[in-house]
Amino acid sequence: MVCVSFVSLPIGLLHRIFDFFDTQTILLAIGRGYHQLHAVSNSYNRLKFTYHSSSQYNLKIISRYVCLENIISLTIKNENINNDRIDRFVKLFGTCEFRRLSSLAVINCTCEQLENLLQHIDIESPITLSIDLHSTYRGTTRKNLLPPDIFNGQVIANSST
Repeated sequence: MVCVSFVSLPIGLLHRIFDFFDTQTILLAIGRGYHQLHAVSNSYNRLKFTYHSSSQYNLKIISRYVCLENIISLTIKNENINNDRIDRFVKLFGTCEFRRLSSLAVINCTCEQLENLLQHIDIESPITLSIDLHSTYRGTTRKNLLPPDIFNGQVIANSST
């Protein structure tokens, strides 16, 4: 039997293994924990980032290491409407250019929070957008929720109305 070190595996195989880890594990545990894997973790371009209350502390650290164009999926969860994760995300990252983003999910937000986020995200290609409005906004229709210029003038139909 041949013993192969994890570090000596081909980069493509390591990236396939990274597909099963969350962003914090890839950037903080693997990338910073193992000197030999630092470059491999930085070149990984299929990050799926979920931002919620338990990742608040690590967000500042992650913001220093993550290359935004490597993120393909972004989920922001507002557990409490008064604890605005979206505003904190925008303040930390500023206007973001997501070149490879294919999925954006915003959970438990207000219309104002969503509008603020969308004004600070520059998306170059079509994405899957999932929005879960705070319970006070559910069941209401708001025609100016998403300004048309955010999606290059394309009108998006609301399937729930």
